[in-house]
Amino acid sequence: MKTKLKFWSMPNAGFESRHVIEQEISHFRRTHPDIEVNLEILPWSQAWFKLIQAIKEKNGPDIIQVGTTWIATLGYLGAIKRLENRNIKPGLFHHTLFEQCQCFGHLWSLPWFGEGRVLYYRKDFLEAAHCTTAHIESWAAMKECCAKLKRLHAHGPDIAPFAFSNQKEQGLIQDLSSWIWSQGGDFLATHNKRPWLESAETKEGISSFADLIATKSISRLSLEQNAGEVTEKFFQNDSYAFLMASSWPHHVYLNPASKRYIGAKNAQRFGITLIPGGPAGRYNFAGGSALAISNFSHHATEAYQLLEYLTDKESQQRYCSNINMLPARNDVSIKLSPSPDIQAVFEQSIINHGRSFPAHPLWGSIEQIIVSGFAQSIHDFMKSNCDKELFFKNIAEINSEIDYILTIFGE
Repeated sequence: MKTKLKFWSMPNAGFESRHVIEQEISHFRRTHPDIEVNLEILPWSQAWFKLIQAIKEKNGPDIIQVGTTWIATLGYLGAIKRLENRNIKPGLFHHTLFEQCQCFGHLWSLPWFGEGRVLYYRKDFLEAAHCTTAHIESWAAMKECCAKLKRLHAHGPDIAPFAFSNQKEQGLIQDLSSWIWSQGGDFLATHNKRPWLESAETKEGISSFADLIATKSISRLSLEQNAGEVTEKFFQNDSYAFLMASSWPHHVYLNPASKRYIGAKNAQRFGITLIPGGPAGRYNFAGGSALAISNFSHHATEAYQLLEYLTDKESQQRYCSNINMLPARNDVSIKLSPSPDIQAVFEQSIINHGRSFPAHPLWGSIEQIIVSGFAQSIHDFMKSNCDKELFFKNIAEINSEIDYILTIFGE
């Protein structure tokens, strides 16, 4: 009799997501013919709420792809199984990614792949505005470069310096964190006992971001579009000079093997570098995804066999190449770019400049409050003709809501 596993995964490769993960499942079944895998692809915007519903019903999948920021909450709620009794070879996975799978003294998942944020930019636009790469090493210099780009195109083509979607769900605060961390701010204070959105450092980072909206250095149109539309427009049209994204757009638009390759001549116009920094350093969100086994699975042994297969060397090599993400394993190396310099940027964005969110039991819920709160605050900020007093009043309300949750929790 065959064992049937339910596997919830996310759209890791855009429209190709189902195809590339089913490839791995097909390989797995060659050596495990008695295990069938029922794959369901969940949009990121729905995944968290569907997981919470499954926990309430003590039901759901056997194996789950989880964002690294969710692991602490799912572990605390008893939704996923502890894995430290498994024979995990020390040093097998990248330290940054493996560390995110551990909290409260336990291992709750295995890292699947990693991704960091990088800055894509138009070399030709910078050159025309007499900006150099030095202008995109810090947020302060970036502000000056945006002003030059706006002056350059004041009477010419309608080009906005920065493309930034306000419809990115978790991606919104992943991008915003770069501004906040570079100023020495954070989302929660030391020891994660209180929210820190109203600290001077955090407010300085948020203010720096808001200034780019107020001066129209961030495109108002892009803020109202989803991330896919913004990314497509950045690479296909002469509309924007800067975009923050992962390595995936490079794989889609700058890769000659891709169906959506923009061509050698156009590709030469784009550069890739690390996210700008500030007084406290140069940071970007580094996360990715891990694989966990549901605590309500009736087939934990078989689920671990699939988890083990998806994180083994052969599958990592093939799958991470297909989705153009950094493999979680130290003994697997793929070329995210044929350019050694760009490859180094992608790797450094995680290994040297990557940070993650606090490993707090309530972070999954706190993250949802921040995402929806910031999206609404940005929307209201634009509608109010960029009233900063109103903007920070909204941020204070988000801060109070998080504080209330932490107080109820007993922090």
